[in-house]
Amino acid sequence: MDLATLTGAARVALGPELPAAFSPDARLREALQHKGDEEADPVWPLPLWTGYEEELASKVADLGNVAAAPFAGSIIGALFLKRFVTATPAWMHLDLYAWNPKERPGRPVAPRHSASGRCIG
Repeated sequence: MDLATLTGAARVALGPELPAAFSPDARLREALQHKGDEEADPVWPLPLWTGYEEELASKVADLGNVAAAPFAGSIIGALFLKRFVTATPAWMHLDLYAWNPKERPGRPVAPRHSASGRCIG
């Protein structure tokens, strides 16, 4: 399992409170979604849509790491990561948001920082 604040595209689709979950293993994906629901820490599955794999093509490299089009960024990012997982089909990627816009139990609001790096609240 890997966790990353990979794209921001997942936040456009799902908002700041619901991480996107990607896995080719339906049982693993469903188990994590069920456990997340039990613990009030939900995730939402998004597809590893193979139709977007061509977006990883590159004219100068073996593999591109970003699509030319501005669509399906979180899916394409997950497809990129999936290329590097070869030892097991039981792999999962969670695309997480890096900060909380509102306080909730166990999830305090992250302090904001100025351009100089100083904490401003």
